[in-house]
Amino acid sequence: MQFRGSAIVIPGEHTNADTAMGWYLGFDRLPPEEIAARFMSGIDPDIAKNAKTGDILVGGENFGFGKVHGSFFTALRTIGIQCIVAQSFSTQMVQTALMYPNTFLVESPSILSGVNMGDEIEVDLESAQTRNLTRDTVLPGKEFPPFLVEVMKAGGHVGYLARRAASRRGGK
Repeated sequence: MQFRGSAIVIPGEHTNADTAMGWYLGFDRLPPEEIAARFMSGIDPDIAKNAKTGDILVGGENFGFGKVHGSFFTALRTIGIQCIVAQSFSTQMVQTALMYPNTFLVESPSILSGVNMGDEIEVDLESAQTRNLTRDTVLPGKEFPPFLVEVMKAGGHVGYLARRAASRRGGK
């Protein structure tokens, strides 16, 4: 499974998605379009203005640090961003992302040194490689266990469990 789009780069370590989204201001109670209009506004208000369907979010170490609320994923879904590549993810980010369909995570320890804002990149979920098409370079990634990749591809843990239940009932 591959993703191709423009990079939205969030530099730095320990990015708290809730703080970046303004969760503490009550944004999670707004309609999805208004949440998306504030996407990552705690870091850079222009990100939401420029983000578009197919873009790929790029972050540093321990991306998603802290408690991750649904407003972050609501914004991703509303904008049409499915893939996040980071140097590493917080455990909470991985756990929460697996609850949301069509959210795909890839770890790439050198991603921030190999991608700039707006670069056209292509990300392979299974191999965890990122090709920077703008620079014509390939950045190696750190593969998630095959089980986690299957959960993401199934649409999150609910989709994965539904598939397993259906296969045990003979596909009914």
